Amino acid sequence: MPSSTHAVTAVLDDDVLVVNRVIGVLRRRNLALSGLGVGPAQPGALRLSFFVDTDEANAERVLRQIEKAHGVREVAVIPADAVVAREVVLARVRAGPADRAAVRATVADHHARIVDEGPDTLLVEGAGERAAMTQLVEALERFGVLELARSCVLLPRRAAGAARTHTQPSEAVL
Repeated sequence: MPSSTHAVTAVLDDDVLVVNRVIGVLRRRNLALSGLGVGPAQPGALRLSFFVDTDEANAERVLRQIEKAHGVREVAVIPADAVVAREVVLARVRAGPADRAAVRATVADHHARIVDEGPDTLLVEGAGERAAMTQLVEALERFGVLELARSCVLLPRRAAGAARTHTQPSEAVL
C-alpha cells in the first residue's frame, strides 16, 4: 500500500504522564514524525499534533492505539491536505556587512522579519505554511544558517472532511 502523509491531532488531559503515554505509543511504532507540537487546547487539556508519513492501515492503527491510552479525550487522523497547518521558523543567519542587504531582501521576499541583530548575524522569524517555511530556510542557506528551530501547529479544518475521529463519551469536552 502506498505511503502518504497524515496529520494526527489528539486532545489530552493536561498531565505530563498522559503526554508521556502517547509519546510512548509513537516510539514503540518507530514512526518518523515531523511537525510535532504540544500546547493548550482548552482549560485542562492539551493538543498534541504531528505529521506522519505512513500508509492508511498503519495510520488507522496509530489512531486506535492512541485512543486506548488513559487521558486521551479525542484523536483524529486526517490526510495532510485536509488540515490547517502553520509553521514558525527561527533561523540565525550569518550576515556580515557585505551580505546584510541581500539577507534583508530575502527575508522581505519570503514575508518574514528580522527579530534580532548581532554584529555578524541576523535572527529571522517566519510563519506560514510548511512549504513556504521550507522555501524560506532554503533561501537563507546560501548565507549560512547557524541555528534553526521549527515548530508546527495544526488543526483540522472546520468543514466536514475525511477525518476518522473518536471521542471518549465520558470525557468529551463541550
